[in-house]
Amino acid sequence: MTETSQPPGTEPRTDPELTPAQEKLVQRLGIHYEREGFPRIAGQVFGLLLLSREPLTLDGLASRLNVSKGSVSTNVRLLERMGSARRVSRAGDRRDWWQIREDLTQARFRVAVQGIQDMQEILEETLPVLRSEGEGGVERLEALHEFHSFVLNELAAMMRRWEDRRSGEEDSLSSGSGRMA
Repeated sequence: MTETSQPPGTEPRTDPELTPAQEKLVQRLGIHYEREGFPRIAGQVFGLLLLSREPLTLDGLASRLNVSKGSVSTNVRLLERMGSARRVSRAGDRRDWWQIREDLTQARFRVAVQGIQDMQEILEETLPVLRSEGEGGVERLEALHEFHSFVLNELAAMMRRWEDRRSGEEDSLSSGSGRMA
């Protein structure tokens, strides 16, 4: 087998700097994002940013994924809106650099909660009018409103438990009790 040929049943590697396991993660995240209704490239960019210790430029991301800089730009901005990526700058460099947010979990959670809250606001503004007009489908909208209320309450409690857990881990690490023997 030559250096450029691939074993049967495998796809060509996107980025030679990645290990096969890292490459597999990047590709699988791309497929996952696509199944969720987002562009595959958004998932691949997310994967590269997750794995990178340093911020990456649009050119660097495009080169590593073998795609256009325009496509990377569109998708990294999508990740930014989703709470996954953030733009950073470097002294003396006019380019934008991108990295995973340090508060990735909380930021993505806030974006998801905001989407539910936005829908709840729409329902709260619309339901009284639809009820007074006797329009059909009100029952489904009321059920959705009730479900969103339940979910928002549960998510708030869940986030408090998560923050308590993370705080406890930080406390145990700083006191030395979280060290492994």
